[in-house]
Amino acid sequence: MPAAFCKHGTVWTRCTLCRQEYLDSEKRRALGGARFKTDRNMAFKCNWMDTDYVGPCGPRGRRWNIHEARHAWCSLPDNECNLLELGKATSVSEFPCYECRLFTEHEITTGVISGKRPGKGLRFDTELIGKLALLTTRGPKDEEEDRSVFGFLRIDGSHPHPEYGSTILTGDPETSIKIPARARLRFWDFYANPRNPTKLWGYGLFRYVPDSTVEAYLEAQLEKLNPRRHQHEHEVVHELLEIWRRNTRLM
Repeated sequence: MPAAFCKHGTVWTRCTLCRQEYLDSEKRRALGGARFKTDRNMAFKCNWMDTDYVGPCGPRGRRWNIHEARHAWCSLPDNECNLLELGKATSVSEFPCYECRLFTEHEITTGVISGKRPGKGLRFDTELIGKLALLTTRGPKDEEEDRSVFGFLRIDGSHPHPEYGSTILTGDPETSIKIPARARLRFWDFYANPRNPTKLWGYGLFRYVPDSTVEAYLEAQLEKLNPRRHQHEHEVVHELLEIWRRNTRLM
């Protein structure tokens, strides 16, 4: 099993030196022009929901996200689901978290900063239209290596969050889909950490994914989907795969 410690003798995700090296490399990539434009797909870490992203969590989902996993948003003192779980509220709104909006509003947010600057939104100003936002999660009984891609948004725009200032990415409803449960693939079968071979997400809501990884995922996902049982999903993945192959030939 690959070591979880970096060359500086600490955990990869907590090493300030490795973090700075990573930020410097990202800055160089951003200045690289063409590569920056082609490699900026995204993968998001989403909380597991017992409703499979159809409406707010039920009792099992709230128990897991609040009391066991203790996810930051779900555990906030004034969070709607937390208040309901504590008996201080009788219901929650239609969209108490961004996961609830994934396949109804077709949007996802880059999130807010915790720690020293809590509540400050993470802004993302790079043009991402046409790229994919892969949506990943792992269930209560899953290890990190079991993290699955349960759907994706094909980005068609962005705008700032009216309260936090973070960036909200919007997806094209026609080509943004949820993958049927039995056809979902494991994220780490296609993605590898650039500096650490360990299958470790660590901190952060999202990470960048190159076009080559997206193409490999779409190829495998197309094979996994049954064209008779999941005709719409199969057609969408097939269409996107053709786009990726065409764009690759033009590069």
